[in-house]
Amino acid sequence: DDAIVPKCSYALGYFKPMENLTIANCVCRSSASAIKFGTESNSAFINTTVTGCTIYDTGMEGLYLMTADGALVEGFSVSNITMRNVASPFVLMVGDRARGPEGTKVGQMRNISVSNVVITGPYTETITETMAQNGWDHVKNDLVKTPHRMPFVIGGQPDSVIQNVNLCNIQCVVP
Repeated sequence: DDAIVPKCSYALGYFKPMENLTIANCVCRSSASAIKFGTESNSAFINTTVTGCTIYDTGMEGLYLMTADGALVEGFSVSNITMRNVASPFVLMVGDRARGPEGTKVGQMRNISVSNVVITGPYTETITETMAQNGWDHVKNDLVKTPHRMPFVIGGQPDSVIQNVNLCNIQCVVP
């Protein structure tokens, strides 16, 4: 499943933002997303840094930054990342699954910086075959049916656009 997935949900019965989180110098491999923010999250991710990480052989997203359940994502910095053989290296997405408490609005995403990222491909099915051989039998069927092969996705909602995204020094070689 996903390798690193911070949460800021309403599970405790109140909103508690996650602030000043740093993920640094990690090596991640995943059948799904390597580093993912924003699912089951209704509060906020504020001032988050992801730096110096290597992501490889990942069946879905390398870095998946989203707000699907009403969270605010603000002040997010990604730098010095290397990705190899990742189906969808980078996704910024505002969704609306409406899994928050009643009255929760669509989330917001702003002030995102991505710099010094090297992505190489191509993404190959061999990672799902290897995982299936190692006891992850469900992975191959799930990934073959899922259209997760896009280098970059940035997608907002009509009532919640993604604001102030800075992309700098990104090298992407994915045929």
